[in-house]
Amino acid sequence: MPNLTLEFLTQQAEQESIYPVDDQQRELCQRWLWPNVEALNEDFLRLRLEFDRSFAPAPQPGRNYPIGYCREISIGVFNLLQKAIAAPQTSGISALRNFCAVGGRFKRVWGDLRQSYFQNAFQAGDMYIDVANDSVVITKPKVEVLPFEKAFFFPLNDFESYARLAETYWKGQVYPNRYLPHLAPVFPILLVYPNGHIKLHSQYQAPLYLNLVHDFSLAEHFLLCGEGSKRKLTLQQLAQLERQVGTNAELQFAPLNDDALAGIFNNARNTGLRLDATRLQVLLDQTVRINQ
Repeated sequence: MPNLTLEFLTQQAEQESIYPVDDQQRELCQRWLWPNVEALNEDFLRLRLEFDRSFAPAPQPGRNYPIGYCREISIGVFNLLQKAIAAPQTSGISALRNFCAVGGRFKRVWGDLRQSYFQNAFQAGDMYIDVANDSVVITKPKVEVLPFEKAFFFPLNDFESYARLAETYWKGQVYPNRYLPHLAPVFPILLVYPNGHIKLHSQYQAPLYLNLVHDFSLAEHFLLCGEGSKRKLTLQQLAQLERQVGTNAELQFAPLNDDALAGIFNNARNTGLRLDATRLQVLLDQTVRINQ
């Protein structure tokens, strides 16, 4: 497996990031998109229904489509949109193509929706487009189109903001990962769910890669200085984590102190962990297994 580059990490971190709206993007939206917003809404709904007909998710306990499938829906509809833009047949898609042709930015984005949800959506200049609007509350319309400033959709650029939203969204409790220190530079968050199960976070693309771009400083700040950095698992929670980890990982029954944890991060930097694809994949595989 080839080593990674800083350029690649930066591209991955920016792939789903929300971008600031400048005057040019606002003007292009006013020219091409907002006058055609009703037609665009119809096109987004048509493509969403097309995706619904083609998508057959594997059955999962407690997860019924479309609830919890915002990412899959957004990616699927985005792919259909790319094909439609290549050969537009409606006034809405034609407007979107013209917007992009003259410098308008249209992309998939991910972030904090109204300080209540992790959400995948689209951004076109100052237009917020959610084609999975019913993925949390099924009675909502499938598609929502709003001015960006009225959507209350914000980037998640650090682990503190991610952790706060995680507690709200999953109704759990966040703890600093001082118990599996070899994973801490990449996965600094332990989230205890209401049923007692524990998962390591974050495997979301934006914070994961942004942390690598900054050579683990985001994770280090969260663990040493962030809100709740001194929280400790209870004995019952620690026993649950032990059961999930099994016998093949380096579980610390007493949480590492700040000096020891800082040493873990220094070692990660000194050994070039952020650019070592093989070692990072091992950590990801361990995390996936523990989270199951």
